[in-house]
Order: sequence, then C-alpha cells, then structure tokens
Amino acid sequence: MTLLAFVLALGLLVTVHEWGHFRMARACGVQVERFSIGFGPALLKWQRPAPDGSRTEFVLAAIPLGGYVKLLDSREEGVDPSRMRYALDQQSLARRSAVVLAGPLANLGLAWVLYVIVLAVGQPIWEPRLAEPPEGSVAAEADLHSGEWVVAAGTREEHPRAIPSWQALRWWVMRQTPGEPFYLWVRTTPESEPRRVRLEPHPESTSFPPQMAELGLVGPWSPAVIASVLPQGPAARAGLRAGDEVRWIEDSPIPDAARLREWIRASGKNAEPQAQSWRIYRPGSGTLTLVVQPERVREGERAYGRVGAQLGAAPQTSWLSYDLLDASWEALRRCVEVTGLSLRMIAAMFTGEASLEHLSGPLTVADQAGRSMSVGWSAYFDFLALLSLSIAIFNLLPLPVLDGGHLLYYLYEFIVGRPPGEAGMRRMQQFGMISLLALMGLALFNDFNRLWGG
Repeated sequence: MTLLAFVLALGLLVTVHEWGHFRMARACGVQVERFSIGFGPALLKWQRPAPDGSRTEFVLAAIPLGGYVKLLDSREEGVDPSRMRYALDQQSLARRSAVVLAGPLANLGLAWVLYVIVLAVGQPIWEPRLAEPPEGSVAAEADLHSGEWVVAAGTREEHPRAIPSWQALRWWVMRQTPGEPFYLWVRTTPESEPRRVRLEPHPESTSFPPQMAELGLVGPWSPAVIASVLPQGPAARAGLRAGDEVRWIEDSPIPDAARLREWIRASGKNAEPQAQSWRIYRPGSGTLTLVVQPERVREGERAYGRVGAQLGAAPQTSWLSYDLLDASWEALRRCVEVTGLSLRMIAAMFTGEASLEHLSGPLTVADQAGRSMSVGWSAYFDFLALLSLSIAIFNLLPLPVLDGGHLLYYLYEFIVGRPPGEAGMRRMQQFGMISLLALMGLALFNDFNRLWGG
C-alpha cells in the first residue's frame, strides 16, 4: 500500500505541476516539444498536434520521481528560423515569468481543491478534550485538568479563534512563536462557562515549531481502559482483562489513559517497580482490587515501567463538515497558513532556530503516504494537499535549477535590463545543482535516521 500511495501521490502532483507549465506555455504562444512524467527510459510515448502547427511528444517514463516540460529555445542548435517566434527565450519577460510561475500555482490550486473536498464532505475529528497534563508541565502549571474541553485559543495580538477539534488545536499551537505566552478558553463540562487560561512556555522552550507534548498537551482525552492484554505479561499475571477501567493506583486517582501510561512508565524510571494496588471497574463484576507488578524495560540509557497491555480506548470522535462556501474560505485560509508556516520553517532552518532534522525526503513522504491512505481517503487527501503545497514552495526557492531560480534570473533582467551572462549563468547552475544535491542528501539521511535509526 505504501508504494501504491507514494506513486499515486507523486504522479498526480508532478502531472499537475507540469500541466501548469504546459498550459501557460501554450497560452503564451510557446512551443512545447515534450511533456514528460518521470525520468529515464520511456514506458509510453505519443504525439499530438499543437495549435501553433508543431507536435508535442508526451512521455511516461520509468522513474516516477519528477517530470519536466521541454520548451523550444532559440539558443539550441538546429532550431528552424521560422519557429523562432515560438521559443521561450524570445518571449517578453512577463510571459516567461508567467510560464515559470504556472507550475507552482497549479500545485497551490490543487491543494485548495483537495482541502475544499475534504472540508465539504467532512471527516472524523477528535474532540478537543484534554488529557491529564504531566506534573510540572506548562499545562499543569496553568491549572489545566483532565477532561476539560478547549473551545478557543488566542494571543494578546489576536482575537480568540474557535477550536473545533484536537487537530485544530495542534495546528494552532504549531504556528505560535516559540516561548511566547498564549491563552486557551476551556470548559469543565460542555455546558459550563469557559474560563481563560494563560500558558507560559518555559524560557528554554525554543523549538520551532512548538510541540504539544512539550507544553504538557499530551493528547486528546480517553478513558483509562485496558484495550488488550498480552499473554504472560504483568497485566495478564495480575488478572487484568480487556475492558477493565482503572480508577485508582494506590491512593492516586487515574482520570484518563494519559495519567495511567505516565504512572506506569514512571514506576520503572529509577529502580525496579514495586507491586501496586490497582482499583478497577469491570463491567458485570463491579469494583475490584488487583495487585500489579510492572516490569522494568531499558531502551539505551532510558528505563521505564511496562505492564504488557494496550492502555486507553480510542479518543472521542465526531464528524465535522462545512457547506461549500465555508469550505472554500476555510480551504483558502488553510493554504495560507500552511504556506506561512512552511516559509517560517525554512527561514528557521537557515538561521538555526529549527533543526535540519525537520527536512524530509522521498522515503518519509512514501511512509506518510502509506500511513494516510491506510487511515482513509480524507486523511490521504489532506496529505496530498500538504504535499502539493510543499512542492509549490520548494520549487519557488531561489535555487537556479528550480522555478524560483528562473524567476531570480528574470528579476535580475528586470533590474539590470539584460539577462545574466552565459558564464555567470553556468556558475549559478552549478551552484544550484550542488545545493540541491546537498539538500537531497541531507533529506535522505534524515529519512534513514527517522525510519530506521530510532
């Protein structure tokens, strides 16, 4: 499934990107010699006549890791003098810029359409209900508690923004400035009046983008239920069963699955865990008390407790959908926000404020494609929209081998009044290729480290 999801995603996004260049070139009177999806040996090729009297060759190649549109260039040898007026380099600066911009704009348009479909049809969402924050965390210091619902979020500079889901809360937090305080409006019950809570990240919390777990927002609320029990594990030996709800351990109440997991892991952090008295509720049997002896597990230099059971039921979900007009506006806002966060991330990586580990390559993309497709079509469309925006932004980077590099040349021509010289162009192309290869190498290193290096 991972390979299929990856090939479908890349094939669609590359086709749309190159189609943007292709259609704009045709509209600007530029001859398109070849439209290729993929690189390497051709698996399938055919020709079709163009309005300018030429013929365009369409190619489906063997390596589906990109594509290109080859346009007529008068600087190449063997160009028919009668066709010179159809060459890209003979067009006005505005037309050349339009042809280059059309590819990224097509990806932006595709992302918007995908978001509109997902938002209009609807998708399951996790309710924005908080799990118990770990002791000493920012959320715990702000007096947030298990089971509270987040209804809005905001900063001093902006009006509160409604938070309809856990995913929306996570997305809002990711776009905040590291270390800056912000506010959440929470309800103790769905009917109670919301109260405003100020969260002040610790001064050392400078990672970009901000992460929910670092603030103590460890996940959506779910009951402290035993989902399944491994045979011969501590939970099985203690007599725990799937469906048991843990309410107390020793003298401490267990309000949710997050607190249960935290308690168990902490029990083996510094020494062998002690036997614990668990008070549980078992459907059909009522309240029971069992003695559980967690085992200590080591991973490298870390140690933690484990009971050999899957802990926690699925978070509460609901269905969220928009009418077509609202979906269109929300999709546009999402495109703007994703683009803004991506540009901030790129700038932060260049300045050292964000780790270069955030850079991902084709292996991570393939892994995420497979994961999203396994969840369902809405998650896969969400992923496609995000990837389409990423391709648009990446191609607009001012590297000479990318669309942004060509726009850089045109900006130079606009300011100076003539294009860069051939020697300068050659050196810039070499610099761009070296930079691109370095980025690809780093991305692949991150992929291997993320997927197989722990």
